[in-house]
Amino acid sequence: MPDNRDELSRIYQGYAEKNQATGRWSRSNPGNEFILNERERLLVDLLAANGVTGGAALAALDVGCGSSTLLPPTLHLGARFGVDILFERLIPAVETGSLAGVACADGAMLPFPDSSFELVVLSTVLSSVPDADVRARIGSDVTRVLRDGGHVLWYDMRVPNPANRNITGINRREIARIFPDLDLDTQSATLVPQLARRLGDRPRLYSTLSSLRFTRSHLVGVFTKPDHTRVP
Repeated sequence: MPDNRDELSRIYQGYAEKNQATGRWSRSNPGNEFILNERERLLVDLLAANGVTGGAALAALDVGCGSSTLLPPTLHLGARFGVDILFERLIPAVETGSLAGVACADGAMLPFPDSSFELVVLSTVLSSVPDADVRARIGSDVTRVLRDGGHVLWYDMRVPNPANRNITGINRREIARIFPDLDLDTQSATLVPQLARRLGDRPRLYSTLSSLRFTRSHLVGVFTKPDHTRVP
């Protein structure tokens, strides 16, 4: 994560204030509801296709957890842990009562032993990291704490946001650079939110527009750490 925590804190505080003032991500806007429902369906399908079905033995780590999670509510976990570089973002995360534990830590130096988790969640995290070397270090440490056969659940911007200079687009080539040792399963998703919010309650129009690759602003994915101990 960026070393300048004060600057990162300022950026996220600005996001929170803008969202509160404008209701930018309110589910009362049908476009936001379409985005979130579509994303959940895609994630459920990707997880199932990669053999992630949940269960009491599944330990997950949410990096950059904030107060919400990308994990579909239908995916049952043994335990979910949260990490964020900003202490103030951990407070609402703890208040949800859904976390087994939290740590205020840098994503490039995760305070967990090797092979600690079956699943690591990265949702709109690395697009906020402008330094490519830092992104690579985060990817390396996430891979370290994954068990063999474990997975990364991914959702992030695939293209830059012209209205937000703090965001870096993370395309598939960059993901492959960040996670060179993982097998990648990705697909584009999410109709550009600024457009989706203008559609009103027209699900067919959302579906039509979001079927066009050039209108999709994000990538969703499940990345798998090979299990070299498994006998074919």
